[in-house]
Amino acid sequence: MNIQKVVILIFCFACTSVFAGNMSIEGTIKKTISLDSNKSNAHGILSNKDIKQISLLKIKLSSEYKDSLKSKMKVLKENNKFAESAKDIENSFLSSKVDLGMNETPVLDQGNHGSCATFAVTGALDAIAYQDDHISQLCLLQLGQYLSENSNFESGWEGDFLNNVLSKIKYFGTIGKEHEKFGCGGLTSYPSTQINKGSMNLEDYRQKSENIFEIKNIKAKNIINVLESDYKDLPPQKVLLEKLKKELDNSNRIILGLLLANELKTDVSNGKFNYQLDSWVVSDELADKILSDTMETILGGHAMVIIGYDDSAIAVDEKGKKHKGLFKLRNSWGSKAGDKGDYYVSYDYLAIFIIEAYSITNDMNK
Repeated sequence: MNIQKVVILIFCFACTSVFAGNMSIEGTIKKTISLDSNKSNAHGILSNKDIKQISLLKIKLSSEYKDSLKSKMKVLKENNKFAESAKDIENSFLSSKVDLGMNETPVLDQGNHGSCATFAVTGALDAIAYQDDHISQLCLLQLGQYLSENSNFESGWEGDFLNNVLSKIKYFGTIGKEHEKFGCGGLTSYPSTQINKGSMNLEDYRQKSENIFEIKNIKAKNIINVLESDYKDLPPQKVLLEKLKKELDNSNRIILGLLLANELKTDVSNGKFNYQLDSWVVSDELADKILSDTMETILGGHAMVIIGYDDSAIAVDEKGKKHKGLFKLRNSWGSKAGDKGDYYVSYDYLAIFIIEAYSITNDMNK
């Protein structure tokens, strides 16, 4: 058997199937977001320069997992129990506020592709290993295209789980962006819109790649993965939040996979912290849809980097309701989206809609 085929088969055993019991990726959902939302328009009309098309992963939920979302929402709504849990965290041994930033790594832009998982993982690795925009997402995705042509796993261009991207990097390494000028499967720069992608074979990739996990002594620790867990065995919301905050308190950034509800009337977000629509919160409208079983089975999925939290931060939803306690996220929709490229998610929203999370650590910097 061809040695490349053998390597691909070994790699595939380490991956999470695109269908993972609780949910599956079934392509992408195209959405439009507003840009520079801090700028007011005298006529209230957005021009083509003020909007951007992005892709969310098209996530289909199992009926059992949809029921689990309903159970979590009941905990949040009944007697404000979850709010009490969040308050307990404020009084714990953890810091009340952490902001790790991204170590000079700029805001990335995945264009209108569903490549968020690749951008979240490489962005976090750049921040801890290079303090710069170093890793080539293009080459990694072009390798993924080759792997998808020779197996039944996704390339990453139009959706993947974080675990698969991490496995790809652990097995095959990363390539620096300085190599893009020589071509990655026929492309020399990352395309912002849909094109004929081509692919980069394993031999060409390995000639230029380096094992970043070994060279930089980086570890990716699983915090939660609902894809590999029985939804009944997932940790309580308070325990999950404490785990996430503890990692950030120890200066470890977290790559996050999150469900985004399609029912939102405006944009893909529904709250304001610094700028309009820079946050995700559990509005009464969203809670009612889940509790009344009228929420769609298909939701959007997205991956970002958690870079901080603030127990005192408050986001306000479209009805004026306040949501206290926010995680700070580095997104990959460009620097004109959200809060100059950053977004926020309330503690309760994250605890309910999280898909997977991995902390990224570098023992040499400890």
